[in-house]
Amino acid sequence: MFKKVVTAIICLAMLLTNTSFAMAVHQNIPVPENLTAELLNYSDGTPYFKITFDIPSSLKALVGKEYEYNEAGGNYFVELEYKIGNSNWYSGGNSFSYEAWQNVNLSPEDVGIDGNIDIKANTYHIRIRFVCHTFSPNEEGARISGDTYYSSYSNIFSIGTDTYQ
Repeated sequence: MFKKVVTAIICLAMLLTNTSFAMAVHQNIPVPENLTAELLNYSDGTPYFKITFDIPSSLKALVGKEYEYNEAGGNYFVELEYKIGNSNWYSGGNSFSYEAWQNVNLSPEDVGIDGNIDIKANTYHIRIRFVCHTFSPNEEGARISGDTYYSSYSNIFSIGTDTYQ
């Protein structure tokens, strides 16, 4: 009887440790690296910022992982924030799934300036961070939402008047 109790306790401890380890991976998200932005124009002449950044190799392995239905895991996104001059940071719900990470744009409508980005009159500050929404299976095998974790913010990339002074 004692062996059965000890075996059950060990199995339970291993199961909890394995789940805790899986979730700990999602809690320790590395920071986006080498954020830059370039002012470009769409074919109709509308300006936009083309955002580029490096994804740390430790995160690349996680974001491309396919999870079994009975496996806990996480979905990763990039959250983009910006501010003009000394205003407050604003995200406006700008988040991009992994498939779109290498094609991130910030258009004038996103920053609420009615079609004009003037880097001679304003300074635009941009930063990003990774976001992980975790999930775990229930008894029926359906995925249920878990916690949300954030990396620290990337470097702040600034473009405009102040950067030329």
